[in-house]
Amino acid sequence: MGERLALIARNKTYGEPDSEYRGPVFHRVQRQDGRLIISFNTKKKLVGRHAQTAINGFEIATASGQFRQVTASIANNQVTISIPESETLTAVRYAWSDNPEAANLMDDSGLPAEPFRTEF
Repeated sequence: MGERLALIARNKTYGEPDSEYRGPVFHRVQRQDGRLIISFNTKKKLVGRHAQTAINGFEIATASGQFRQVTASIANNQVTISIPESETLTAVRYAWSDNPEAANLMDDSGLPAEPFRTEF
């Protein structure tokens, strides 16, 4: 926790704009060729914690409004989730719980991705 606070202080208080203090922040989601492609605002490489290739912590909601967990992957520094073409989706969210232990998306400097929820 002290390291994270120091990074914030370097950026905000001491005026070091190149000092990164936030992990990947949701930018947008696109549906393309049976996949959701999720982009993040980050200058760093997206990775899974402990070099995991399966990215956990994502959930999608169908027209019924019920969320279900899905496994994602990283390609071209974006997160991709495979979904059936015929499925109607209404929302996607990441690390959206009180204790998102399974959420493992981060950047290569070790800063975790921020939780988000977005609707289509």
